[in-house]
Amino acid sequence: MDPPPALGAISLSVLRAANALVVPVPPTIMDFSSTTAFLSMLEETLRTLAQFDRALL
Repeated sequence: MDPPPALGAISLSVLRAANALVVPVPPTIMDFSSTTAFLSMLEETLRTLAQFDRALL
């Protein structure tokens, strides 16, 4: 699936359902840095959502 490039509800649902992630990155420092920052933010967001899910159980 190819969700929009944002951390909205649709993108988060797709990412939580996935078991792999392919991120094409142009070979420039700016693009690599931006992708690294996005993946860090994504990891933090998914960790927070997992904690919230456990709290509901």
